[in-house]
Amino acid sequence: MSVAVATAPITGEGLAARRALRDARIRGIAFAVLAVLAVAFAFHETVKPTGTVNGFGIAATFQFWVHERGGDAVTIQTTVGLMWMIAAIGSAIVAVLQFVGGAAFRWRRWLALVIAPWIAALLANILDGKTATLTNVIGGSLELA
Repeated sequence: MSVAVATAPITGEGLAARRALRDARIRGIAFAVLAVLAVAFAFHETVKPTGTVNGFGIAATFQFWVHERGGDAVTIQTTVGLMWMIAAIGSAIVAVLQFVGGAAFRWRRWLALVIAPWIAALLANILDGKTATLTNVIGGSLELA
């Protein structure tokens, strides 16, 4: 005797369908809130010795050593505000897809679009203009794990 497992999205009028739609709307709202927060962080003004600047006035530099530590490096230079705007756009895209797709939207697959820019923006914001050597960050994370 075998049991068939349904993998189709939940649709219809039942209690499970209503709960799935409610959960989808809550996730959509959560992603939209993340997008609004990221925009707020991008334009948040910080007092520096040289004056007040927002995220677009703070440099964000990411460096990754290619061959060996201290050797040739790939460097990406941008601003903290731009990093936050990329995080906001990613969060907004997932929010819209969640609202449009409803309960059938497979949102877990899209988390990489949201999480990766948020981590990069947080790291750039914390370093406040200093260079982030990602080789050390990744190596230290693996060492601690």
